[in-house]
Amino acid sequence: MKVRNTGGRPGREVVQVYLEPADTATADAAERPRRRLAGFATAQAAPGRTTVVEIPVPRRAAQIWHAELDAWHTVQGRYRLRAGRSYPDLRVEAACDAL
Repeated sequence: MKVRNTGGRPGREVVQVYLEPADTATADAAERPRRRLAGFATAQAAPGRTTVVEIPVPRRAAQIWHAELDAWHTVQGRYRLRAGRSYPDLRVEAACDAL
C-alpha cells in the first residue's frame, strides 16, 4: 500500500489491514467476526514523500477453530482485504481467494 505524507514535517502512520468474507451469507458467517484485523505496519515518510508499506496477511486470518476436529480450519471462498488508518477509516480494498 502506498502512503503519502502531505504535511510539512516527517510523519508516521500505522496502516491496518482487515480481512472479511466477500459473502457474509456463507454458512459459517455467524461463527466469526464480520471483519478481523489481519495485519498492520508503520509507515514513515519525509514531507511530501510517498512510501510503500507491505503487510503480510497470514493464512491464519482466514481460519476458524473447528471444535470437532480440534484444529484450525481454513474457510474457503472469496474475501475482501481492506486497508486504512483504522477500522472506521478503510480507504483501500482488494478481493482475494482464501489464503
